[in-house]
Amino acid sequence: MAVIHASAVAALLLSLAACQPARPGAEDAATAELRAKGYARAPEITSVVEEGTTFVVYGVANKGGRVNLKYLGANDAGLTLNASIGGEVDKEGVFRIPEVPVGPHGGLYDLLATDSPRSQRESEVPADTSAFPTDLPSDERGRWLHAEGKLFVPRGHPEKAVVLRAGVAGRPVSVQNQIIAEVDYDGRGGIAVAGRVAPDITVNLVVGGVMIGRSQSDADGRYQVLGQISAPGEAEVVMDIEITTEKQSQTRAVPISLPPGGDRITPIEGGWRVDWGLPGGGVQTSVVF
Repeated sequence: MAVIHASAVAALLLSLAACQPARPGAEDAATAELRAKGYARAPEITSVVEEGTTFVVYGVANKGGRVNLKYLGANDAGLTLNASIGGEVDKEGVFRIPEVPVGPHGGLYDLLATDSPRSQRESEVPADTSAFPTDLPSDERGRWLHAEGKLFVPRGHPEKAVVLRAGVAGRPVSVQNQIIAEVDYDGRGGIAVAGRVAPDITVNLVVGGVMIGRSQSDADGRYQVLGQISAPGEAEVVMDIEITTEKQSQTRAVPISLPPGGDRITPIEGGWRVDWGLPGGGVQTSVVF
């Protein structure tokens, strides 16, 4: 079988979901047709809900299979934790993963799913998910599929959860009505900005008074615009990133610098800076507001 990845359908669009746990409706006709031909569904996260010092992740995956959420980071007490939390996918293709740990500033998570029977053992999940290639082989019985990107959940703000994606801006799990909701950049100066503005309108990305990118918002006002800035250095520079349309504008002060090695979550004014390793090597920085 082959795998349906969200990026293959709309690589440069943000897909927003309701912020409360809701059971997904029927698949759209195109997706249902692909699945009828034997294509498997990569797991997707639809909502994140906080419960005490942990949270619950809801989503959709292949019916009757299993899901597993991998976490390597600090726990509530600040101690290093290597956790693997599993769950089953019901007959409607919906899953729920409870008691997910989160670090002092938040957590980064890898999600996997399979078509294997409910009796699949937890021990069959690979211990090192970093070894997974960006595009996994076709889904066979018992083979684990990696979700698109990494899930980032800020501590105390599950409504700000976002699926971080390589080379583009992230996909917010909940509806975000901010003009600038996220800014992503890499070590070569590639930059992506995403948010929400008026529907069907031209969106300009302006840095230092110069327009470096332009795109169009969709029917719901969601947009993503790509551009190029100077490659970041070791010294941090605060850069004013501006989004303008004929009706709206917003400027965000974004810290720009080369990240240290390893995954790192750093609180900043009004948001979080997340430095995370890419599957093929290198690091991407995601600034989430």
